[in-house]
Amino acid sequence: MDGPFEDGDSDTLTVIIGEDAPARLDKALAAAVPEEAALSRSRLMRMLAEGAVLRNGVAVTDPKSKVLEGEVYSLRLDPAVEGETR
Repeated sequence: MDGPFEDGDSDTLTVIIGEDAPARLDKALAAAVPEEAALSRSRLMRMLAEGAVLRNGVAVTDPKSKVLEGEVYSLRLDPAVEGETR
């Protein structure tokens, strides 16, 4: 994997929970998401609430869910929307 996105797909980000990660999903994701993905903690919380965070293909919506080292999460990202210029 060259960058943070799965197989060059900019709509899905794969995150692997590392060693010594925080026990809660929300905090672990905030720590594990690479900077170049530019996902704020509030956006991660919104993604959790919307079912856009998957573990083994199943949506995880509880930010307090416990995580384990080595777990793999897929984050479905909204496509970029171009802003209107005047």
